[in-house]
Amino acid sequence: MFILGFHHPQQYKELPGRMYFHGNKIRISKARLSMNPLRKLRRIKDFFTLLIRHFIDDRCFESAGALAYTSLLSLVPLMAVSFTLLSAFPVFAEFTDKILDFIVNTFVPANRGIVESHLRNFVEKASALTLPGLIGLLITALLSMATIEGTFNAIWKINRRRNLMDAFIVYWAILTLGPLLVGVSLAITSYVASLSFFSDAARSLGEIGALLKLLPFLSAALAFTLLYATVPYQRVPIRHAIVGGIVAAGLFELAKKGFVLFITHFLTYEVIYGALATLPIFLIWIYLFWSIVLFGAEFTYCLGGLVRGSTTDSSDRGPEVVESVKFVDAKYRPEKSRHFPEGE
Repeated sequence: MFILGFHHPQQYKELPGRMYFHGNKIRISKARLSMNPLRKLRRIKDFFTLLIRHFIDDRCFESAGALAYTSLLSLVPLMAVSFTLLSAFPVFAEFTDKILDFIVNTFVPANRGIVESHLRNFVEKASALTLPGLIGLLITALLSMATIEGTFNAIWKINRRRNLMDAFIVYWAILTLGPLLVGVSLAITSYVASLSFFSDAARSLGEIGALLKLLPFLSAALAFTLLYATVPYQRVPIRHAIVGGIVAAGLFELAKKGFVLFITHFLTYEVIYGALATLPIFLIWIYLFWSIVLFGAEFTYCLGGLVRGSTTDSSDRGPEVVESVKFVDAKYRPEKSRHFPEGE
């Protein structure tokens, strides 16, 4: 906010559109500058230009490939640790299969039966490991979380990392709270659905079916929001994380539908690989998944620049401000009080 500090003549009630009286000062409003529709469009264009530039400069496609490889190695340890922790709570033990079904239905677009069967088999074998084996799985899971944090910190331009104890607490919270939240959600859903009046209302209204169709989107949006809000080693405004999570969830749902269409009509991996076709298809999907996650992270990061106004070149307001100052200087300012204090 620019301020021209002098007493204005009371007879002047009107000022040019970007200036206004505030007490005994005349202010040049940046907010009013942004009210111009063309300026709004330009700011939106600048935001997406900045977003794409950051996505490319941060080498997010390469990072997505690295995270896809890491995920392939750490997926079973992560799920094994999470389900082992979940089984420690008897109230959630019966929901383990439902949680796995929910995860597969939400995050796997195709060949769900084969993927779920393999994951279930791997997790059951992992749960039978001895203590040293479980410790190894836990270390692998924590290292995978550290890799994800490092990628997010690079997006947020953070050079420092959490100390060992803070990192362990955050990663452990994610590994435990994630399955617990899903378990609580499924438990509440099962309880509510068992109520007779709720079932009658659901049959009569039909709105519950529409809500259930939104459940995968809402679940993905919540997961992405928590990821963007907690993983970077920097305070991320929750409203930015929510917007980024919604954007990522929307792209994720579109990608699922597009990926199913692609492998159904165009992909020939099953002809080439036969029974092994699930592996390259799953790898492609993990790569696409991490590309969407990183795009959402870049979107969340760039929202900070949009709020700060750094997506546009502030130099283009220089001539405009100078002309406004000249106008005020010539028309409103007493000759003997010509001084310009610093603007706010």
